[in-house]
Amino acid sequence: MVIKVDIDSVIRDTPAQMLMVYNNSIYAEKKLSFEDLKSYDVNVSFPGLTNAEDFFFNLHAETVFVKAKCCKNAKEGLQLLKDKGATIRIVSLQYKHNMLRTIQWLVRNAIPFDELCFVESKDSVDGDVLIDDCPQNLYKCVGKREICYCLNAPWNKDGWSGHRANDLLEFAQDLIHNFPQKFGEYQ
Repeated sequence: MVIKVDIDSVIRDTPAQMLMVYNNSIYAEKKLSFEDLKSYDVNVSFPGLTNAEDFFFNLHAETVFVKAKCCKNAKEGLQLLKDKGATIRIVSLQYKHNMLRTIQWLVRNAIPFDELCFVESKDSVDGDVLIDDCPQNLYKCVGKREICYCLNAPWNKDGWSGHRANDLLEFAQDLIHNFPQKFGEYQ
């Protein structure tokens, strides 16, 4: 079984870093919390910034991408899936200048995975399962008959009615419980 896993907001806690940078900046109209991030579009979620993508992904890229912590239970969930015989294929859209930062972060944090794919569209990569925080990516992969899970976040509460999980360990446990036939050959 090949499990495609998004990195940002699923494995790497970039929202926490973005909130820290924003809340400590002169641009913050008010202090924001995680629950305030209602849009996947950073230009909408972070008011007062004329170009939030440039602010976070260029100007503060080192802080956002390299200094980020792991999301809760991310390593444990990935390791459980690997222990069950799954191939972990990380799929992510990254700006070219942040690809090396992402690789460094994965290595520095000892993230268990088998393959890394930087792609514009996650449905262009083969897999049996996708977990992502962006419903648009999930809908594209459902069309390919992949099992799709949405990692819960304030920006996707209304955008996905399929499988959901709060973290990667919950996802792994749910996947193993609900689709045991997919893991049968590994047990």
